[in-house]
Amino acid sequence: MKYEVIEVPVEDIFFDRDFNCRSFTIDSTASLAKSIEKHGLFAPIILQPFGGPYKYRIVAGHRRYAAMRYHLRREKIPAFICEAGEEANLAENLDRRDLTLWEQAEAINKQFPGRSLREIARALNRSPNWVWVRTCLMKMPQEIKQLAASGQLNGRQLDAVYHCKKDRVEFARGLAVNRPRTTRRRPNVLQIREMLRELAGRGEEGKVMQFGLWVLGDISKEEILGKSQE
Repeated sequence: MKYEVIEVPVEDIFFDRDFNCRSFTIDSTASLAKSIEKHGLFAPIILQPFGGPYKYRIVAGHRRYAAMRYHLRREKIPAFICEAGEEANLAENLDRRDLTLWEQAEAINKQFPGRSLREIARALNRSPNWVWVRTCLMKMPQEIKQLAASGQLNGRQLDAVYHCKKDRVEFARGLAVNRPRTTRRRPNVLQIREMLRELAGRGEEGKVMQFGLWVLGDISKEEILGKSQE
């Protein structure tokens, strides 16, 4: 990637919301604008050359752009100009820790329609399983999507939801319950799948809430199996 920092007129920049993984409102950038006005802009935004009526499109820094243009009324903004493909830009955005599972899934779905898991994983430098968890979210019931969008489900939990063949929505609700953290070690994916098979063999697939608490680390394996035997 080649970068060059220049002052770019805001009119030359395409504020493409579909190219930004994180949704926000202009009003929500007011506090950021106050910080920029007081302390200055710590990091330039990142742009790439773009066609049509605009010279550039934002790759990263949508909130900074909105704060400077719509609140501070700046005519120009410091920016890195990079020459990189959209896949590289998406990979960079997906590294941000503030993205929910749903926002990652939406971004991948828009960028790679019809592509195989291996192709997407190679483009993003991720494992096929990492990509699979996010692509399967697009096929989940709406309530599960909403739980993921609100940040109440992570990738490991969604994997467990997918492999719960009965009443996935209720199971997802159980995982999303806001409970105090414990020091008990949480099970890995293989242990979760083994537990599902064991409960299915006992005819206890309805123990959705207890299973969810076990995945969260709130109860032990012995506790959930002991309850199943009562």
